Amino acid sequence: MSLIVTTIAALAAHTGFDSTVKPWRPHHHRQPPMRRAVASWYAEHGTGACGVDDVQNGLRFASLILRCGTQIRICRRRCVTATMADHGPYVNGRTFDLNVNLRDAIDCPGICTVRWRLR
Repeated sequence: MSLIVTTIAALAAHTGFDSTVKPWRPHHHRQPPMRRAVASWYAEHGTGACGVDDVQNGLRFASLILRCGTQIRICRRRCVTATMADHGPYVNGRTFDLNVNLRDAIDCPGICTVRWRLR
């Protein structure tokens, strides 16, 4: 054996390096990373800016950064899937306004920090 091969073999044995090649797997199963945001909630009923009949039905939220109908995975104490149904919040530093159902689903007492990602 050449000196290089002998040296690599000795180093591998010394460090416990496993030289077996793992099969390639596509990375499509990986989810995008979760982002952090500040959320509040609102209790107004009625048609939202996205044309939803009642923004309080289902798990819905308001956003100024996402398109109508966008679904996100949103987490605080629990994780759920919610749909963008209105525009807002109009308060600096807040990213989402949650409807009452979504607020209760993730256990947000008023203003809270949530983790979220696109669905």
